[in-house]
Amino acid sequence: MPPSEEVGPEPVERRGLLVTFWKHVDHDPARFDPEAAGRSLRALHRALAAYEEPLPSFDRLDEIDRLLRLLRPSTIASADDLSALRRAWQRLEPPPPGGRRPLNGDSHFNNVLWTEEGPLWTDLENACEGPVEYDVACLLWRDAPGTNRAVAAYGRYDREVAASVEPFLSLFLAVWTIAVIERVPSAGGRAELRRRIDRATAAVRRG
Repeated sequence: MPPSEEVGPEPVERRGLLVTFWKHVDHDPARFDPEAAGRSLRALHRALAAYEEPLPSFDRLDEIDRLLRLLRPSTIASADDLSALRRAWQRLEPPPPGGRRPLNGDSHFNNVLWTEEGPLWTDLENACEGPVEYDVACLLWRDAPGTNRAVAAYGRYDREVAASVEPFLSLFLAVWTIAVIERVPSAGGRAELRRRIDRATAAVRRG
């Protein structure tokens, strides 16, 4: 997704929020095409390979630690929930540094704009570095309709590596979902959070 050509690409601060501006495109969810999404994710990885600036590590263990220190027990996440997530964090070992490259970091269908020219990936605020299997794991984790077709269209990847990064992804999503739902609570959000907490703790135990 290209930045706007009408203003500079740098973030603009307004009332404590950072805002960025992007080119408007004709997005129509009816153009959903999982095979095209898979192929375009592979193309995105090829394009990002030339990016040489430092990015956070995909495991985000430091970020998870900071969030867990900030979160307090509430009706959204109990003290037992936070303790379980902290224990899961303690069980995870930092992954080896080899085989890393720039990634989308949050690659799922809701972060694709379906244009007449084809899919465009957006919302790269979670861009990070790691194995390409992390982005594949992001698709697999949500298991939305069309996932298997998208992954097949993506092409070759290491299934063992994809499985090994799932605990990091699951824990990251669970902890951040607490922060999001506390700001904008909803019945559906609470149910999804419960699923994510349970899945995160289970994934770390398996790992």
